[in-house]
Amino acid sequence: MWRIFLMVSLLCWSADGQVTCRDHNNGEVDWYIMYKAPKLNNIGTTGLEYLYTDSTGKTETSKSHNKLIDDPNGVLANTLRPIFKPTTSMPKDFGFITYSDQPPGKTVPQKFGHSKGEHLLDIAAFPFDHQIPADFHKELIDVTEKKNPPGEGMQDLRSAAGGVFRSFAKHNIESKISS
Repeated sequence: MWRIFLMVSLLCWSADGQVTCRDHNNGEVDWYIMYKAPKLNNIGTTGLEYLYTDSTGKTETSKSHNKLIDDPNGVLANTLRPIFKPTTSMPKDFGFITYSDQPPGKTVPQKFGHSKGEHLLDIAAFPFDHQIPADFHKELIDVTEKKNPPGEGMQDLRSAAGGVFRSFAKHNIESKISS
C-alpha cells in the first residue's frame, strides 16, 4: 500500500461523482482529521494505526473498530473510492492529483517537498498520477507539470457545511539557507 499520508486532513465536498468524506462505516461526515501513528516497536505499533476525529465530534483510534489505515473498507478507502476506478469511467469533469514524497516505484528528487495537505502551489508537491479536466484551474495543471517553485502562505478553507480551517505552508529550511 502506498505510504501516502503521515497526517491526513481532508475537507471534502458533496456533489455527484465527487469525493465526500466517509467514516469507517462509510457514513458521510463534513470533515475528518486522521493522524497516522509511526511504527514504534516499544509500544507495538506497526505504522498502520491512526487517531481519528471528525465533524460529528467522534474521536477514536483504528483499534476502536479493528480497521488499519490500509483497510479496504476503512476511512481512507471509503473516502477515496471514487478515484480508485479506471480514469476512463470517471465523469469528464472529475479531477484528482495524487502526490507523495514516496510514490510507488519512484525516487523523488530532494527539491520536492516532504508534503501532505493543502497548498499544492506552495509545497512543491511531487504529483505522480492525475486526471485534470483541460478547462480546470491553470494552477492545478501547473502542479501536475511540476512548474511550482516552493512558497509559503496561509489559506482559510471551508468545508461543505461551512466549517472554517486554516492551512499553513512553509519553506523548506534548506532552500531558505541556500537563497
